[in-house]
Amino acid sequence: MTAARQPLPERYVGRAELAAIMAVSLATIDRMVIEGMPSVTWGRRTRRFRPSAAISWASEREKAAMSVVKLPSGRW
Repeated sequence: MTAARQPLPERYVGRAELAAIMAVSLATIDRMVIEGMPSVTWGRRTRRFRPSAAISWASEREKAAMSVVKLPSGRW
């Protein structure tokens, strides 16, 4: 009998690695953190991210930004 393999838990990454994964700058990561991107702080200054949560958060924000309704006058 073989045991079912459990998927490995997603590892946390630092901001530089997250920036590389998302193909954005460190400044963009910092801005997204200020805007509420999910992260955890280890100790006093070390911030870590789960890539799937960060990407999902950014994707949802992008969808919300694209759902702007055009006013009848033709103005936004």
